[in-house]
Amino acid sequence: MGGLQFMIDFYYIYQKIINIFFKKLSISTYSWKVYPGFWTSKRSVSSASDCIVFDFSNDRMVHIGDQLFFLYSILSLSKIKNVYILNKGFVAPFWSELGLLIGEDRVNFPFDLITPAYAVSGSSNFQLLNSNNCKAAFFYDFNDGTIQKPLGQHICSFFNDIYDLKYNYTIKDGEINLPSISHLGINGKYIIFNETINSGFFRKLLLDTDVFASYLSKFRRQGFKIILIGSDKDFVSKKNENFIDFDLRGRVSLIEIFALFNSSQCIYYLGFDNAFMHISCYSKKKSIILFRGRFTKSARNLHYRSINVALCRGSDVQQINYIK
Repeated sequence: MGGLQFMIDFYYIYQKIINIFFKKLSISTYSWKVYPGFWTSKRSVSSASDCIVFDFSNDRMVHIGDQLFFLYSILSLSKIKNVYILNKGFVAPFWSELGLLIGEDRVNFPFDLITPAYAVSGSSNFQLLNSNNCKAAFFYDFNDGTIQKPLGQHICSFFNDIYDLKYNYTIKDGEINLPSISHLGINGKYIIFNETINSGFFRKLLLDTDVFASYLSKFRRQGFKIILIGSDKDFVSKKNENFIDFDLRGRVSLIEIFALFNSSQCIYYLGFDNAFMHISCYSKKKSIILFRGRFTKSARNLHYRSINVALCRGSDVQQINYIK
């Protein structure tokens, strides 16, 4: 199993390098920068259509968090335009619950495409980009150091500029219809925990992940239940597994995870700066985060300033406490 995991990790790093190359190629080919973190093709933006397709089909590279960065905009846009999501991964049922999921073979209408900046590295992206139905294509890459606001708000501002739309950055309670979680049988207050990171996981090797055990032990003494979430392949260390009261890995959908965070029983999220941290921010819950860090000061500042607070509502950035 160790050898297989090494091969998977090696392939992942290889793909990241390839995608960096294709990203640079894409941006140099479609070099019109329309907003921090956004580029477009040479097609006329004035021909923007009433249908918008978000291409999240490469879920290995477009992570859960990357997709959720667009949540505010997608919820707002879907009220006044036809919005469609391409995805076949873990997030697909979530988009389906919101009535937005579509198969690529059904994209046979005029549309604007929102796609990662390494779009030409995927054949599906290439076909969509070169479709006669594609009226405008916007490439995104959020490693732009000039981004100042939390990404959810930043992306809303981009769509406001492109489509001349006015947004309220606050998503109202009940905007997403969340399912009941009573069948899980969780009584009392609880802490949500996850210790898996899929993006930049090699930086995790530089961190003291044993620190999680001290927090879990403290929460246990305070009488909180510990809930472990994630996929059935997500890792939990031997040191931490004895603290787990409810192991829900692979047992709950993404929309149920939203419901877990949204519950008044949920007190904290403990883990890495991953998608669950963003959901915690969306739910106005406090997070205790072991930040993987970045290799440069400017990249670290960008993450603290905008990416790591991507789904915070308004000024609720103080909801994240970083483990030093």
